Amino acid sequence: MNLPCSGLDIAKTYQMIEGIERGGRGFHFNFLFEHLLSFLYCINFTCFIKALSHLKNPTEFVFYFQGLKKEEHIKIANEPSLSNKWLNFEIIRQIVKKESKIDFDESETVVIKAVLERIGINNFGFFKQTIKYFHRSCLFNASLGGLLVSNSNSQIEEVISECFILDKYDSNLKARDFLREQFVKSSADAQFDFLHTLAFNKWKFYFDNILMTEDFYQNGLLFTDFGNFVVHYHTNLTDDNSLISMMKNLMEKINYIDSEWATSNSQQITKFHLYHSELFFLTFAYRNKRLNEPQLLASYDELINNPIQHSRYVSEETINRFKQGRQNIDWANEYAI
Repeated sequence: MNLPCSGLDIAKTYQMIEGIERGGRGFHFNFLFEHLLSFLYCINFTCFIKALSHLKNPTEFVFYFQGLKKEEHIKIANEPSLSNKWLNFEIIRQIVKKESKIDFDESETVVIKAVLERIGINNFGFFKQTIKYFHRSCLFNASLGGLLVSNSNSQIEEVISECFILDKYDSNLKARDFLREQFVKSSADAQFDFLHTLAFNKWKFYFDNILMTEDFYQNGLLFTDFGNFVVHYHTNLTDDNSLISMMKNLMEKINYIDSEWATSNSQQITKFHLYHSELFFLTFAYRNKRLNEPQLLASYDELINNPIQHSRYVSEETINRFKQGRQNIDWANEYAI
């Protein structure tokens, strides 16, 4: 079965492939040949690799790989001679499909990193599509983070700008954290600053835009997938005085939120939570920097215990976030005897 691939469009091609996989027998249409392939893999791996190198259509790779175990996929992935972009994409897909939802082995990230590097060297546009396709996978993000260190600044900027969409949800926060952590392990200081500045600017643009959007509604703190990038940006790249000044400014805005012009009650609620979201990030940076500004804790206590604002804007979940923010500002008490 050979389906036409949609040019270089991974999303369209795999929409068809995954539709077939979900229905009926999927690609298990020739069990004899499928078992022969497994047999060939076992008795003559070199010949199996040669057979793979002659395939062209994505569906052929799906058929060849579907009956193999993850360990066997990893062995194939370690073959540097396999340069076909669709083959390399499919081998990543097979490994990612079997990733643990709890934890994964460091060796798996190394394997996917190598395969992804082969894709990037041959076709950077296809490389970016691959990132978009697997952007929810923690294993893939960890591998990508390790690989991005070896990319140029312009390539890193393309990846952050084009391959990750910011929205109000933080469902992929853990995956982005894996990307960040793996990047930081091998990056130089300049690379660290560059990546975190890119991510922060992306987040800041999104944040400022929705702050001015009349029909956007937010009734809880806003984190997005890049929340921890924002925290680490302020921890490492915002100086102490500026950080404290920003916190005080946000507290003042929140205190006088009822005096700020808004087009509707919904927009006022949204602004309240957006200001608190930014302040919440800053409390983590304040804690990380081990700052100790007199009266800041008292001001924050007064802010989060405002009875009028509680009745108008605050949910139980938000109250719990306020408690965490307070603990961050009062970090010194953790070390008190």
